[in-house]
Amino acid sequence: MSIKVKDLLPRIWYNDIRLVVANEEVCLIRKDFNKKILSDECLNMEVECIENDECILDTVNIHVKKV
Repeated sequence: MSIKVKDLLPRIWYNDIRLVVANEEVCLIRKDFNKKILSDECLNMEVECIENDECILDTVNIHVKKV
């Protein structure tokens, strides 16, 4: 069973979200911004890992598989 981006977004409330594909930032969603702005293609991307980079405060990095 794979985890999709859309499965994680409702669980991340207090942090910014940085969506990363092949070590390239796709987008950065601020915590106070509507997370429904992502396309269905982005929402259905399969998550590889989630990390917290200590150099970027209050941000969760979601790494997804390249489509």
